[in-house]
Amino acid sequence: ASAVVFGDGAIGLLILQVLRQSGAAAVYLVGKKAARLAVARQLGAERVIDIGREDPVAVLQALTGGQGVPRAFEAVGRQESLQQALAVLRKGGIAVLVGLFAQADVSLPVNWFVQKEITLSGAQGYAWDFQRAQALVATAKIRPSAIVSHQFPLSELHQAFELLMQPNTPAVKVAIWIDEED
Repeated sequence: ASAVVFGDGAIGLLILQVLRQSGAAAVYLVGKKAARLAVARQLGAERVIDIGREDPVAVLQALTGGQGVPRAFEAVGRQESLQQALAVLRKGGIAVLVGLFAQADVSLPVNWFVQKEITLSGAQGYAWDFQRAQALVATAKIRPSAIVSHQFPLSELHQAFELLMQPNTPAVKVAIWIDEED
């Protein structure tokens, strides 16, 4: 089965890796930052969709012959991406909400839940899945290091934050190293 991940941040890229290892036939990733989309390609995304250049709903409908995908993961935390994740589901599909929303109240096309018989499910990370995640990393099925684009010593923490705050930052995930000398 195929799946789509909305979000090219660290969480979206990790979801992409887990989906690829779970045997998903095709995993698509929707994002907006070129550096992160390049990482998604390297991690095996069947197709990346740049929301600055393409309409993800139209592209995914075309890629699936108008059927939609059985699974969609929202890892952005925005109303628009959640609506898009629901829009691309096939009949009976499931969307998993992973992103955290700054705005708690969002508007959803609720009739889709009945008309398409779709499900929206939430996922809370960091709770019960440490051993499974540890096993995936230990067997090299998931490579967290693949999303670390920059490394800084603790003494350069300010520069790390400046990099992350750039509007078109090339950073994906920044690691801060703490040495005994720091």
